[in-house]
Amino acid sequence: MTFTGESSDVVTRDRPGLDDRAQSPWATLAVGSLIAVVLALYASLFRPMWFDEFVQFALGGMQPAEAMQAILDTTGSGLNQGHTGVYLATDYWLLQVFGANLVALRLPSIVTGAITLVAAATVIRVRGFGPVWQSLVVVALGAQWAVMYYAGEARPYMPLVASCIATLAYYQYREQERHRAWVRTLGIVGIILGAVSHPYFGMMALAIGAFCLWEQGVMRQPWRRWVAFANPWLVVPGIALYTVVGALTWGKARPDDDHDPWYWFGGPAPAWEEFVRTHSLAWQPIELPWALAVAILIISAVALTVAAGWAVTRAPLALMALGLVSSAAVTYASIRGDYWVFTRQWVVGLALVTIGWVWLLAACWRGIPAGSRWGRVLVTSLSAVVVAAGVLQLVEQAAKNRFEYSAWDDYLGSAPPSRPTDGSADDWVRYGNHNVRLGGPVWPDMADYYEPWLPPR
Repeated sequence: MTFTGESSDVVTRDRPGLDDRAQSPWATLAVGSLIAVVLALYASLFRPMWFDEFVQFALGGMQPAEAMQAILDTTGSGLNQGHTGVYLATDYWLLQVFGANLVALRLPSIVTGAITLVAAATVIRVRGFGPVWQSLVVVALGAQWAVMYYAGEARPYMPLVASCIATLAYYQYREQERHRAWVRTLGIVGIILGAVSHPYFGMMALAIGAFCLWEQGVMRQPWRRWVAFANPWLVVPGIALYTVVGALTWGKARPDDDHDPWYWFGGPAPAWEEFVRTHSLAWQPIELPWALAVAILIISAVALTVAAGWAVTRAPLALMALGLVSSAAVTYASIRGDYWVFTRQWVVGLALVTIGWVWLLAACWRGIPAGSRWGRVLVTSLSAVVVAAGVLQLVEQAAKNRFEYSAWDDYLGSAPPSRPTDGSADDWVRYGNHNVRLGGPVWPDMADYYEPWLPPR
């Protein structure tokens, strides 16, 4: 089918031409309910605050002007290195409104976790795939604990994922459909939120934009078509915000400490095994040796391509490749910068690989000829594996939440700590959790934690 209007020469390859608004409200409600379940299991409603979250929490004890200045002073090469400061500032005002409350502290991640799941389902829906496949991508992301964990943690990784997946969803829509309120919201959340939420967004937005230009066939068109497709009314403000926020915060300086990049893994080989394991969570209900996980992916991708044809599989396979390459690029940047390599640096790549895998299965189910029984069995079997991986992980997450509730209850029953005097990070975190237990506003002496990190006044 072809686009109409300005885009009439651009051909989509796997959309059947269905308006995504035509889906039954009951089907949409079912997908939304599944999203709510996955989000609730990952929202960390009963988990105590830990150190990286305490750094956000301690700002709540400051006066507004003092807190905003502390954010500017500690981003760059300081305590909050790599932050844009937007999550920190948002948390500050939430704590002022709701007091010492961990749900408020984690609310930006919880909300953007919901946006991530909705945007992923939207990517599948706008391709013309029904509620079964939309539900499957939600379940697959439920299996992807290395992404969804950050939906319940007060750090800026979930806003980064949400903005990238929302950007991907936005560029799946035809240009003449983008005047709709929902599509505009996707674009604003994707590009504007992304520009101010995380330094990695610049690289990821370019990569996702290039993928969409290629996949939608625009890359073969004159450059004016590129500009129209990208929508300068969103992109130009996004670039401006990214530049200004970067200059004020993360772009000011970088830490000059040399770190062993492999410190948290113990070497390149364990890091590689973790890279493969986390990127393949959606198709391994039980933990497999990394070589076997890679072999399953390659064999399955080849078999699906043989069954459905290269024209059907190339776009989702390219999205999966983009996810893998982006994760590898972030790892390389950490190594070059003498900084630690963390699993959390791969969150966007992990999400893209997972969405690409479900897209691949959906496209093959529709693209495989009706007479190809083995192809249908293959897609069904691989989809069942995704469901098994998701259900097992969500059950495990539910059990973990119950354990954390018990641990939290025991923690609250312990002797209350006093204000730390020796600078121990563990004591400060314990003190912050005691503040949460008693409720009320964030105590002003929480701000004392920042004293060693701020320049003399």
